[in-house]
Amino acid sequence: MITVRPEMNKDTADLQNVIDSAVATLRQTYRPTQRAIDNKTQKTLNCQRLVATIEDQVVGSVQYFLDPPCVGVIGLDVHTDYRKKGVARSLISRIKEIGMSKKAIGIKLHTIKETGNIRIFKRLGFKVVSERIDGLFESDRFDTLTDVEMVMALTVNKPVDQVTGRRNSGDTKQKYLQLSKVPRITCRPVDLGGA
Repeated sequence: MITVRPEMNKDTADLQNVIDSAVATLRQTYRPTQRAIDNKTQKTLNCQRLVATIEDQVVGSVQYFLDPPCVGVIGLDVHTDYRKKGVARSLISRIKEIGMSKKAIGIKLHTIKETGNIRIFKRLGFKVVSERIDGLFESDRFDTLTDVEMVMALTVNKPVDQVTGRRNSGDTKQKYLQLSKVPRITCRPVDLGGA
């Protein structure tokens, strides 16, 4: 069973192992410039980290920050031995819960197209909202890299009529907010391995 909780001091060694494993696969595609490292350092000052554990071993992590009206995500890391086991989905589910409790309208992230991670984020419920040539990363394999901004709209619960038990406005399903209403954020990147 996967448990998601806030990072604790005792997680340091396991967490570094997860990050090293996750980043190793990304480094086959790109590496951060000094500007990207500085940017991430600045952004992570306001971030909180969640870890995913299986039998008390850290197998994944994600950093997030509130950027009203959204929650920004950076550094989604899953140890290679635990991929395709629901770890990323569990971490993103917890971020959704946090976002909804904070009245956020969406979750936003950036990824590098050439990693192939767009399809993973789409399976998690994200949609591509923009693409542009990236200036923070470099690659020996690609002449240019593409920064992709992705958004997951959080559902809006309609109030329930206390007499009928039905949702008001005749709406029996939750509706997703229009992705175009979620403003652009500049925190980058996320990828399944961080910067």
